Amino acid sequence: MVALDEIADASRREADRAHRLRLEGLVEDIRKTIQGPSSAKEKVAWIRELLAVQGDHAEE
Repeated sequence: MVALDEIADASRREADRAHRLRLEGLVEDIRKTIQGPSSAKEKVAWIRELLAVQGDHAEE
């Protein structure tokens, strides 16, 4: 049983790591968008698109 628990723990850690890396990438993309030369309206549209691609959404 211990081996199965260790496998489950390792799987959860890997899933957590993958989720964290995805979020870090998303944050970096949003930072780049905010720092870009586009208008505020275009930036909001790009950020919404970035969130949609990740399966998230933005509410006004």
